[in-house]
Amino acid sequence: MGRKYFGTDGVRGRVGESPITPEFVMRLGFAAGELDRPLASFSGGWRMRVELAKLLLGKNPNTLRACKQAVRAVQGMPYELSADYLAAKSAQLEFYDDEKGRNDGLTQFLDEKSYRPGLGAMRRKKQSG
Repeated sequence: MGRKYFGTDGVRGRVGESPITPEFVMRLGFAAGELDRPLASFSGGWRMRVELAKLLLGKNPNTLRACKQAVRAVQGMPYELSADYLAAKSAQLEFYDDEKGRNDGLTQFLDEKSYRPGLGAMRRKKQSG
């Protein structure tokens, strides 16, 4: 039995196992036989979730994880404390991010002029799975 990636919910899969299994699909709310169903046969809400998942899969996973943790942590914090916390987490993300997304984003924005924050996504050079 492999250990879990994160947390105790078991939804994210286990080390050495494919995360898209019938058991995984059932935890997301699907029936066991729906793994091979065509996307067009699902309701609009489920299709929207699939499109959102595709969009999020194209993002830097370290950045997404850090944003999720930061949003949860700073709720209810005073402004000064939350600013310090976010600055520390930003430095931590820069250290842990093997894609060096911050550096690539700054290069694309300042040097290449190919990316404008808030108006589109930067190009990822490497996508890890």
